[in-house]
Amino acid sequence: MFFKTKIKPGDFANCLVRDHQAIFGRRNLEDVCKQLDLHFRDEPSYIEGFYEFQAFGLYSIGFGVRTQCGQDLQAAILSNLNKVFADISGRNWEMMRHRVNEYEELSVHGPTGEFAAQRIFDKPPGVIQPRSKQAFGLALAMNASCIDALEAVKSLFKQYRFDP
Repeated sequence: MFFKTKIKPGDFANCLVRDHQAIFGRRNLEDVCKQLDLHFRDEPSYIEGFYEFQAFGLYSIGFGVRTQCGQDLQAAILSNLNKVFADISGRNWEMMRHRVNEYEELSVHGPTGEFAAQRIFDKPPGVIQPRSKQAFGLALAMNASCIDALEAVKSLFKQYRFDP
């Protein structure tokens, strides 16, 4: 028989942050760029794209939490997760929170990978042609990252149980 380890929502949020960094870290952004032969114009564009990638990751992790537990536990975990991200992001926290809200609103209509790809890589707008092989590859990569996040969250919920 397999026993789950007890965990507090704050510690669980720290596990989520670890998984977020593994899926939505700089290395993964650079891997997507390399696979699709993309280059950011300059350092500020890269930084902006990276923070957008991080925001998409936070949305993806939060979406995973919402699919795995009830509202009270969701609130506790997401509150702790947002506190950690606010500390990590510093002055970029408001932008990230705003972007997460946009992803949440769009997710009602379907997968958000295409929107994330545009926000991260299409600077200035129109550089990546809609319905192109490159646009398709980017949307696919972003949707795959979201699925990886959902699987990571699901795996954590299988490992841990929460104190009542």
